[in-house]
Amino acid sequence: MFAFQSENRWLRRGFMALLLLGSGSLCAQVSTCVKNCSSGTSDCAEIRKENPKLYGQCLSQCEAKCRADNTPPPVTLHPKYMVLGIVYAPPGCTSTAAMACNGSSFVDYAGGSSLGTKVAIKDSFKVGFSATVDSMQQLASVGGSAGFTGTQSDSYSAAITKTGSLDLKAPGNGDGIDHGQDQVILMLNPTVTLSQQNGNMYWHPGYDGAAMIRYEVYVSELRNPASMRPSVASVLKARGLTTDDYQTILKLSPFGGCVSGGRFGGIVTCVGGISDGSPSPALDSRRFRLTSWSLPYEPPLQSPNCNNGICNCPATTITLKNEFVDESSQESDNEYTVSFNTSVGVPLVWDFKTTTTLTWTDSATNTSTKDSTQTATATIACPSINYTGPTLVQVYWDSTYGTFLFVPYDLSTSTMLQHGTVTDAAGKPVAGQQVDLTYGGKTFHTLTGRDGTYRFAAARGQSVTAQSAKIAVRNVAQTVTLRSAEVTRIQLK
Repeated sequence: MFAFQSENRWLRRGFMALLLLGSGSLCAQVSTCVKNCSSGTSDCAEIRKENPKLYGQCLSQCEAKCRADNTPPPVTLHPKYMVLGIVYAPPGCTSTAAMACNGSSFVDYAGGSSLGTKVAIKDSFKVGFSATVDSMQQLASVGGSAGFTGTQSDSYSAAITKTGSLDLKAPGNGDGIDHGQDQVILMLNPTVTLSQQNGNMYWHPGYDGAAMIRYEVYVSELRNPASMRPSVASVLKARGLTTDDYQTILKLSPFGGCVSGGRFGGIVTCVGGISDGSPSPALDSRRFRLTSWSLPYEPPLQSPNCNNGICNCPATTITLKNEFVDESSQESDNEYTVSFNTSVGVPLVWDFKTTTTLTWTDSATNTSTKDSTQTATATIACPSINYTGPTLVQVYWDSTYGTFLFVPYDLSTSTMLQHGTVTDAAGKPVAGQQVDLTYGGKTFHTLTGRDGTYRFAAARGQSVTAQSAKIAVRNVAQTVTLRSAEVTRIQLK
């Protein structure tokens, strides 16, 4: 259950509640009920000396009845929205007069993905209080009609994640990575129900019946509301979302940027905003974890032997996994505040910081840890011949929302660990072939580029000594030395 906890005494509506300490042990707080039941004028006073055992039973019954009589009715809050996830766009392709893109880029989160987040409201209340999950509620129904399901994650949180039947895709459009194409997944019309029992306070998430809506909105639309699709703008307006809400949502991603305009909340001016795929200096290593995947992203070869002087460059498809370079992890929280309404008002007994806003706290679900494999299918098209940006993309895992993030990597500023070429039995280059490099108990993955070459570079800040490693391509494997200048040549059988 969602139980509020306190180490202080909070007098509300004529009684003192029995609360849980942060350690989880019970602490008997002096309450109005205790005082009333043990006073000399109470019904139990007459048997205090004659029958101590019966007196104790009388006190327990009196206090239980007192607390029940002073228990406020449940309250249902209606926050404007809840953020279920952020889906990041992959690198794309821009068609030109000389070359039409051969395929499109997209990332597909299907049955192997539990995209979503762990939700708590513990920071909505005054200092000393927190909240735990109401295990008596049927959380599986939370967002079920929208392809999401709720489960108890821990004492404080509910995990709201995508069901296996829901298929979400993130397209990549244009050369490079355009984070304006990132999608924010919203749940509109969520509810939070507060209740109290035996002096403890509880909450559970839910939704407002058939009025619950799952909605995807592009980051570019939040940055520039004038460009928002009319159907989306109409729904968000009807729900009461404002430009302040758009900015709140954008801040959940280091690539979100700013709503077009200037000042928000009358105080802070939003500046900057990243849209070209450049690594953000605010990329939190606790939240964004580097995976073992890196991908080539090279424009097609130009040769008079190819049609129109441009060689064919097919899109490649791979299955990404949340396999991490570093197994150590620290939890990172995403907090955002949303206004709510309720038809009955919020009694002071709930001890909200404010009586008009709710603070959602998002963090990694159990399925975003190293012990649970999550997958997504990524199809990456090569850029146009006009592309001049980085030619290697590293893949990160957003543990808060269970999605993959693509970050361009400048090879000129990195340490080359191992590189080589892959050819077929006839000696011709093999493009789009998976290559695995194993060392230090870890296996790293990449694909061969347009000319059959592959490259493994050290992660930012990673120091790797010269040591033996294993390269494997299909059924061919050989031992190599890391950081060697020698080019490894692998010929498939």
